[in-house]
Amino acid sequence: MAYLGTTSAGLEFALRDELSARLAGRVSDVSTVHGGVRFSTDAAAEELQQLRAVDNLYAFVATREDVPHGKEAIDYLAALPAQIDWQPALLLFHQWQHCREDGMTSSAAGISHVMTSAVNEQQPSPDRKRLRQEGEVVTGKSMTGVGVTVTNGAAESNDAAALPETAPEGASEGAPERGRGAAAAAGSQELNGLPFRVTCHRVCMKQTKHGFTSPEAAGALGEGLLGIFPAWTVSLRQFELEVLAWIRDSHLTLLLALIYADAPKASKEGLEEQQTEQPKEGRKEERKGEDRREEGGSGECKKKVKRGIGDKIAIQARSHNSERQLYSTRPYRRALVPTSLKPSTAFALLQLAHIQTGHIVLDPMSGCGTFPLEAADWLQSRISAFGGDKDLSAVDAAATNNIALRDAAASQSVSRAAGANGDASERSHVAGCDSLVWDASALPLRTGCVDRVLCDMPFGVRCGNFKMRERLCPAVIRQVARVLTPSTGVAVLMAVGRGVRNAVEGLALCLREKQRMAVEMEGIRVDVYVLERTAAPVPN
Repeated sequence: MAYLGTTSAGLEFALRDELSARLAGRVSDVSTVHGGVRFSTDAAAEELQQLRAVDNLYAFVATREDVPHGKEAIDYLAALPAQIDWQPALLLFHQWQHCREDGMTSSAAGISHVMTSAVNEQQPSPDRKRLRQEGEVVTGKSMTGVGVTVTNGAAESNDAAALPETAPEGASEGAPERGRGAAAAAGSQELNGLPFRVTCHRVCMKQTKHGFTSPEAAGALGEGLLGIFPAWTVSLRQFELEVLAWIRDSHLTLLLALIYADAPKASKEGLEEQQTEQPKEGRKEERKGEDRREEGGSGECKKKVKRGIGDKIAIQARSHNSERQLYSTRPYRRALVPTSLKPSTAFALLQLAHIQTGHIVLDPMSGCGTFPLEAADWLQSRISAFGGDKDLSAVDAAATNNIALRDAAASQSVSRAAGANGDASERSHVAGCDSLVWDASALPLRTGCVDRVLCDMPFGVRCGNFKMRERLCPAVIRQVARVLTPSTGVAVLMAVGRGVRNAVEGLALCLREKQRMAVEMEGIRVDVYVLERTAAPVPN
């Protein structure tokens, strides 16, 4: 089964290494693309859901490198679905949904049927006509990043923004095999009523602005899908399947979302009500309530809230795939701040620190505690992790997350012990981390008492401003050098700005720069510094 796992651009190495370690001998065709890793494996969905370095996993469908840049792309995209073999990706989608629930809905239960016979050409369904008439029926949003031209209105922050620079090895290219789309349509009678949507993300890195919009591209692909699966229905809100089209210049990658936000089950009366037209205010209100994923330092605590669209509606619409990531299942992800770091990014940076058993791990600007909590969740009682922040609400959020982590670990430990011999006393030590209130520019810690420091410093965008960043970060770096153990201490710092570069260069005698790498965080280019503490004293 072919997958594409996404991660922040520049941190693909962590996912690639984790795949090799966790799926040794069971993973093949591994290739790194911009912001992700494509691979094939027969591992179960339950096992893949344990991956820590990945933002999200998608079923890989196909890739093309010859997407026209002008309006002719619409006809190209409308004809493309009939040239692609959708069966492997649909089968993978079925398996993941079967894993997620106790069984698939009746509309998608027949995906595993071998699609081998052709069907006659059918007249366009009402949904196909709507796709051409209404640009909003199947929508798309554009992306932004470093050096990116925004091509369709306001850019949307989305971890799925990164696209392959070139087509991965083994991708579908050239003249398509005839009859693929017709053969796939043979199974559509077993997919009756499958509600789907197409979401298009576009980005122009090297070329000029596209001659088409994201909604137009998504609508053309949706029309093509209805041509081979005429029994499917278009639904932006009550969809069971989301098809993603990522267009980077002339490169197109087609994927199927495997992970969806939970939606409560509805009564028959509620379902009938939900199918009626709903006010635009309700739609906007519902979309505001999902988990927000932002990077940076600390800030005001924001917990996850799901808002309904009215007391009379008994069913909540399924959320867009970008609002449900694989890392959302982390047990400690309960209370967030506006600049919460993604756990997958924290895990990748932890790999650069080479943490050993018995190490003391510190985050001096921990926000809601992602770095120490990820270290504690991953390495458990083998290390001691703690953090601190000046913002009281961020410290409270970290404490809430720590309690959630301890409760989840205790529950799993009791279950394992009871399953083994019925003796709950066999459970292992439950790890966690402490969160303190302090000023990171004047840490209340002894000199040379910490083995590893990891810190996501404020970028001056969502947290603070340029002047604050240039004043605060150099002072924090000096404190990091002071508290690290001489000769063996390591710091991994994620920051932006000239002030940080100057501070690192000014402390070169006591902090040797081992590595510096560029990473894209929600469209912001940041630097990751790996610094080794030398035996030299920190200058006054």
